[in-house]
Amino acid sequence: VPAGSYVVDFAQPQGRLAKALLEPDAQLVSSFIRQELESRRTSQPERFYDVTAWSLPYTFRVNAWWTRGPVAGAETVTAASLDRQPVDASPSPAPAYGYAFEAGSEAGIRLLATLLRDSVRVWYAPRAFRSGTASFPKGALVVRAASNDTSVRRRVSEGMTVTGARVVPLRSAMVDEGTDLGSNSVIPIRIPRVALVGGAPVQGNSFGFSWYAFDQRIGYPVTTVAAASIGAPMLANFDVLVIPSVGAGALDNVLGDGGRAALVAWVRNGGVLVTLDGATAWLAGERLGLSRLRMRRDTTRADSTGGAPLPSGVPGAILRTYGDTLSPLLAGVRSAVIPVLMFSDRIYTVPRDLRAGEAVIRYAPEPRLRLAGYLWPEVPGRVASTPYLWTERVGRGRVISFAGDPNFRDMWRGLLPVFANAVLLGGSF
Repeated sequence: VPAGSYVVDFAQPQGRLAKALLEPDAQLVSSFIRQELESRRTSQPERFYDVTAWSLPYTFRVNAWWTRGPVAGAETVTAASLDRQPVDASPSPAPAYGYAFEAGSEAGIRLLATLLRDSVRVWYAPRAFRSGTASFPKGALVVRAASNDTSVRRRVSEGMTVTGARVVPLRSAMVDEGTDLGSNSVIPIRIPRVALVGGAPVQGNSFGFSWYAFDQRIGYPVTTVAAASIGAPMLANFDVLVIPSVGAGALDNVLGDGGRAALVAWVRNGGVLVTLDGATAWLAGERLGLSRLRMRRDTTRADSTGGAPLPSGVPGAILRTYGDTLSPLLAGVRSAVIPVLMFSDRIYTVPRDLRAGEAVIRYAPEPRLRLAGYLWPEVPGRVASTPYLWTERVGRGRVISFAGDPNFRDMWRGLLPVFANAVLLGGSF
């Protein structure tokens, strides 16, 4: 366990709460599960209350361990604070080339959002490099001094002070190790104008989760638009459109033929469409024609007697997924293992002509799928190796689709970098 780790002792007044929040897999009573399986077989309603998994180490995507004995040498924590080391804002000495900072952390996300909001031009360097003593394993963000006006040093310093992000001055585009920053692999980030779809028929909680992520976590301005207003005049004002969870049929009814046609044309002409949870089921329908992603259709009952499928709605389980760490959507996400929440019956399949970089995050194979929570018996076989995060190029634009809601209740802070990358970087690759 590395130095600087935190130790939470369960032998304290809040020990039971700490255990409930931190234990990796809260166990359900076996008699309750047997009753639920029988109720399900006879088409009775389930009694699950809310999600069956909520372990914070998984939702924050951090490593955690447990021990039955005391930990020696630990010091009591009385306060926690970010290590904020702002850049010297004086005129001299100034870096000859610019600045670099890591993607993937909440501080890095907020700094990127702050700079883009202030119209500072930023580049994404996907390959590892070392400049002096500073190493960037992958997903570094670069601000070039010559490509911005004279206020760039002040803006970087102010952004660093507010966010607590670590910023490294760069003397040159030539690096000491790795790929030079003048390489063609370093791409400019398009400053996105973002719209968030709200109002009927969008699911209110999902809308609130996304709005809160923009307003309180990412810190990037977003305009709320009504689904009924989606059309060519409105879409012309935006580069990214985020649709929270919504019923496919209800959204189709509100958009109508004109709204769908305008949305398709907007994406093909360079727009980025980001769909979450139920909205992804709408995107995966053949009627829209924007994606090759499709819903999985099962025609075999769980008891193998044939006929219509039993419902497979997962009551909030945490599953293991594997990410394509070469994708810009995972900029700064170093681990290939990413826990996600499954809280629905929606399962997707990839097309036979799958292309590199499209299935960005996929559920793990069946033996390693479940991390915590309850899954109906037939679910692991159906979900294993299917996509959680999908993207594909459509004309000059792009669709980016999450099978679940990465912003669920502001609990899934470990997925915040992925959602932020979808919005802030999605139009640049």
